[in-house]
Amino acid sequence: MNWLLKVGMFKLLSALPRGGSLYHWAQWNLTRSPIPTQGKVRQKIEVGIRYLLFMRQHFAGWDYRNVRYVDIGVGWAPIIPLLFFSAGVDRLTLCDIRRHLTLANVVRTIQIFRRIAQGCVQDRVQLCRMPPLPRDGDQLDHCLARMGMRYVVPYRLSDVAGETGPKLISAAEVLLYLVPSDLESLLRMMRDALKKDGGVFMATIHLYDLWSDVDRSISRYNKYRYSEFVWNRLINSRLMAYNRFTASDYRACVEKAGLEIIEFHVDGPKQEDLEELRRIRVHKVFYGKTETELAGRHLFFAATVPSGK
Repeated sequence: MNWLLKVGMFKLLSALPRGGSLYHWAQWNLTRSPIPTQGKVRQKIEVGIRYLLFMRQHFAGWDYRNVRYVDIGVGWAPIIPLLFFSAGVDRLTLCDIRRHLTLANVVRTIQIFRRIAQGCVQDRVQLCRMPPLPRDGDQLDHCLARMGMRYVVPYRLSDVAGETGPKLISAAEVLLYLVPSDLESLLRMMRDALKKDGGVFMATIHLYDLWSDVDRSISRYNKYRYSEFVWNRLINSRLMAYNRFTASDYRACVEKAGLEIIEFHVDGPKQEDLEELRRIRVHKVFYGKTETELAGRHLFFAATVPSGK
């Protein structure tokens, strides 16, 4: 689909009184994008493996039985929580701003996970168990509770910070949907949640223009062509908005929130990424950024609360 056509559709739905409900109906019944597939499960398992490898390197002494894992923006399928449960974590909180999880989706996700997880992890991380299939008559909360999972929608600081013990918090590919003020608020919440008993906040973020996944005719760096007014007022909408942060922008937000960065890694760019970037006319608002900065592909960072604070 032409990306501008889809932008227009989101603008129209955003203006309708029940546009959000109509959009969710279309997702389930037309595009079927919430339905878990083997490809989607495999991709999120890879993200979770990256988190576990980081933990093995920096927090090897942690006993996962005493850790509270928190997934910010769990979405339609609890794939990374399933991986952490399988790695031995017994207490998990699944957070979101809207209720997306359904029993049918969770069951399908578990079925796919049980089939492919061991092959995905190979010898990189150790899995000590598989998530159980639900019993007849189970409701969603019962199914999750058997794995030590609690689903909180919408979530607040008390839901994240209220548990005792160290916390392992992650946000997989959701921070790019937040405008600067919301991102700063979330990062301050993560800082406050980690203050009591310590822990770590980890995130993975796509740095390229996600509209290029919708329309392959546009560049992955298409978002850099536009002014702030055009991007925020004419392209972003209530139902679909992306920020245009580069890696250094995210770093600045993390540090401003009072978090200390443990690891900060940008994937890319490759030579073909730089060549693709040079084929577009970058708006002057990005003139202070280097080509290497603008052409980054993905970001992983982990941060904690500085000792003594």
